[in-house]
Amino acid sequence: MAYDPVNGLMYVSVAGNYFVRVIDTTTNTIVDTIGVGSAPQQLAYDPDNGRMYVPNYNGHTVSVIDTTSKSVIATIPVFDKPSHIEYDPVNKHMYVVILSHDFVSVIDTATNTIIDGIAVEDKLQKLAYNSINQNMYASNFLDDTISVIDTSSRTVTATIAAGDGPIGMGFDPVNENMYVANRIGNTLDVIDTSTLTIIDSISGTSFVHTVEYDPVNQRMYVAGYYNNIVTVVQIDIPEPKGKNNPCDALETVSEKGNGKKNGLEKAKSNNDC
Repeated sequence: MAYDPVNGLMYVSVAGNYFVRVIDTTTNTIVDTIGVGSAPQQLAYDPDNGRMYVPNYNGHTVSVIDTTSKSVIATIPVFDKPSHIEYDPVNKHMYVVILSHDFVSVIDTATNTIIDGIAVEDKLQKLAYNSINQNMYASNFLDDTISVIDTSSRTVTATIAAGDGPIGMGFDPVNENMYVANRIGNTLDVIDTSTLTIIDSISGTSFVHTVEYDPVNQRMYVAGYYNNIVTVVQIDIPEPKGKNNPCDALETVSEKGNGKKNGLEKAKSNNDC
């Protein structure tokens, strides 16, 4: 699925068929059906041009839908089995997983043509965009690695050793961490994107597949593939430090023994800091 915020419509691909359903999110009713290629996969929204991009797994194409007219305006030929797709808003490119060849095709959304192909590792699965440093992350299922793609140069700049069978990913922009679901290892790795190292591995998940970030509640939702279970992971929110934190000054004078300790304890108990 992918959301069109301008028209308030949700686009849903129907993988077993040749079409995309359009849902009006005000009434939660289907308002249109758009024919695309065979076995449409996950969609991606281009906010700059108001378009939806749909990889067609069996059709070996990417359909481009104009969200104003709700019609297909272009069909882009790609290699076999395009699946996952992710948008790079800085360079205005669509990155498409080519499942059968372990590389990523890059589409220029201005011309709707393929401008590059980036080789990664064995059994490429999904992509996730880092909105802080503008890198694209690619999960390699059989190689147990994550490829880091610099979207400016469109080259792989690093390869991170991951858990067993990495697949879905979700980015936490507050802490600048990438969460990686390992389907075989049944864990959720946390990668510090500034150091490109795993800083935590969360157990308790099973058959993990998809990871989605909730920016309002600062949580990751991890969906299982076979077990119909969604695991919710609460992400730590860093405490603010500096002049905007009312407790910093209280902590300083408290340490000097100036009789402000009770004030600090009271402030903390009242959740003022």
